[in-house]
Amino acid sequence: GFPRTRQQAEALLKCGNIACFVLLEVPDELLEARALHRRLDPETGRIYNAKTRPAPSEIVDRLTHREHDGNCSHFQKRISTFRK
Repeated sequence: GFPRTRQQAEALLKCGNIACFVLLEVPDELLEARALHRRLDPETGRIYNAKTRPAPSEIVDRLTHREHDGNCSHFQKRISTFRK
């Protein structure tokens, strides 16, 4: 989501009249599982999730991982940055 960092939130506030932010509290394990199962259709740009929102069977073979979605250590770094 956006903003992910305090600096991004501050920059967003400078852009205009922001009435509120929504903070969704989700367990880290669930976020990691969603990232690990996320798939991208490079032809359409649509994002699917192998567990919760599977792609149609006729396009499964062309789906890819986004650059860091399959990397647990990268995910942990993102969570750590968010928590600062």
